[in-house]
Amino acid sequence: MNGPVPTTHRNVRIRLTLALIVIVTMTIGMFSTVTFRAFDQAVAPELEQRMQLLGMLLRADLQRPLELGIPLDAVAGFDERVADIVKKFPEVQSVQILTRDGTSALDISDAAASAAPSNRPGTDARTYRFAVLVGSVVAAEIVLTENPRLLETQLLHVLFDIAIVALAIVVIGVEVILLLAARSIWLPRDAVAALLEEQSQGRFDRIVSIPAGGPLSALAARLNDRARHLAGREVSPPHLAIPSPLMARMPLFLLALGTETTASFLPVMARDLHRWDWLSPAAAAAAPLVAYLLAAATVAPFAGPLVRHLGPRSAFLWSVIPIVTGLALMAESSGVLGAATGRMLVAVGYTIAATACSLHALWAGGRAEAARTQASINSALYGGVLAGSIIGGVAAFEVGYSAAILLGAVVVIIAGSTAHCALSGSGTTPSTPRKSSTPQVHEGRTFAAIAFGLAVPLSITTAMVIWYLVPLLLSSAGFDAAMTARVVMLYYLCAVFVAPLVGHFLGTTGSGMAASAGALISGLALLIAGALDGSTSLIVAVAVIGVGHAMLRAPIFALVNEVAESHPERIDHLRVIERGGAVVAFLVASVTASPDHPAVVFTTLGALTLSGLAVFAIISRAGVSKEAAGK
Repeated sequence: MNGPVPTTHRNVRIRLTLALIVIVTMTIGMFSTVTFRAFDQAVAPELEQRMQLLGMLLRADLQRPLELGIPLDAVAGFDERVADIVKKFPEVQSVQILTRDGTSALDISDAAASAAPSNRPGTDARTYRFAVLVGSVVAAEIVLTENPRLLETQLLHVLFDIAIVALAIVVIGVEVILLLAARSIWLPRDAVAALLEEQSQGRFDRIVSIPAGGPLSALAARLNDRARHLAGREVSPPHLAIPSPLMARMPLFLLALGTETTASFLPVMARDLHRWDWLSPAAAAAAPLVAYLLAAATVAPFAGPLVRHLGPRSAFLWSVIPIVTGLALMAESSGVLGAATGRMLVAVGYTIAATACSLHALWAGGRAEAARTQASINSALYGGVLAGSIIGGVAAFEVGYSAAILLGAVVVIIAGSTAHCALSGSGTTPSTPRKSSTPQVHEGRTFAAIAFGLAVPLSITTAMVIWYLVPLLLSSAGFDAAMTARVVMLYYLCAVFVAPLVGHFLGTTGSGMAASAGALISGLALLIAGALDGSTSLIVAVAVIGVGHAMLRAPIFALVNEVAESHPERIDHLRVIERGGAVVAFLVASVTASPDHPAVVFTTLGALTLSGLAVFAIISRAGVSKEAAGK
């Protein structure tokens, strides 16, 4: 019983997401406040002891030369020692040396700690004074000022990590609740309704299987007994299969989570691995990404037919083997070649597994609801990549790159177990191609405009900007792996929230309008990022590009799906063109551009995106005019 994804399911997903965000945000806020105050009270005595010890050490170093008659301004090396203390000890904001008459002979402070806000816990700057005696006379005074921003600098990363891990938990929680709701409520309801419809038509050759103890279990048992009795068979009748697009979400979510734990650090890791002398650091950083895209483009034409032959479940399970092997190779490799080879294996398995989930959802949801079904799949995909980039970035910062990659391999194995229970086991036969009323020439032009005008710029931007340039630029700016993960996650976070809205409004705005708006937003964001410098503009651009791409992906699939009614193989062709275009762009950029001058790349990609949008708009308008003239 194929059919659209019910509106109730989409509304439940949005409500669950909002409810979990509110609950987790309130919990994290209260926890952070309590932790902040408790930490301030707990470390105050320890900080006071450390400041007293530092003051006594400085006083001893200064008192000896003063007792020997050396003037205060002639004590050699003392100012370097004070500067070294301010640099090494974050609890010290400033060190000031006062002469006997109260004038300042030395004043060294930490500029980052000088702008502390007031009326907040932990922001009171306590001062410690130490008199330097020569005989019985005060020759100088040392004044140590405590850093009032110590709590912010020390706890900021911890609270950030807690907040973003909580966000990952929210995303995971939504998928788990949707899976449980589908298996416990929606699928049993649809199964009982389908069985009732069959039996009302005089068919008693199938039964349904639903979880015991549910609200419909008793009714299902009575209908099953009735079917067995009237069928008059010794062997139990076959089960009625009720496919649901929602069942493809959890395997795809876990797959994306496991394979994208490297999203925030892969270029940085590859750049630092052992490489040949002739290979530049920029090329080494791009090597795993180029290998991934090249392998994905090679496998894409065969992924669809393979999934249709084996069935989504078997195809997904077989794809787990190359993914886990590739991740293990990446974790254990010390050179760029091993990392690139491992990433190629991941690409092979990921392409097949993602195609399996997509075809299962399309088969279960029906072609009429392809756009909304794909939007639902995209939200699960983006959520998985978001959670993977968060967890991978934190794990890489805390325990290293290898541990983060191996954690992803474990998640992929769990995804395989989930797919075994959630996806359909039989091969799916593509629907009979329907003869299109649109002329073949114009239909081919429309597909080319969608693929090269919309899909290729999207794929190039995702690969070159989000996967490659952003981690490198942030690393060069001094961001660690965890902070880079927080920035990269903005792209997927915006997509997670926008993708369901795109699916909800596709029926009113149309796929072409939504795709045009997404391309316009991402193109303008790239141009602005190329015109402005600084980390802030880069971070904002990442978020805005995420919004634009979320508005693009599902409409692109819907537009190609309309063209593919007479040519089903064009969906596979689209995947090849996307990844092939990104590979070509990487190769061209490696020769003509440099990561040290990202403005050229941003501006070029922005112009490419807007030019592709113009071509798509012209060809689409020409097609509408021809159809109107034909009528």
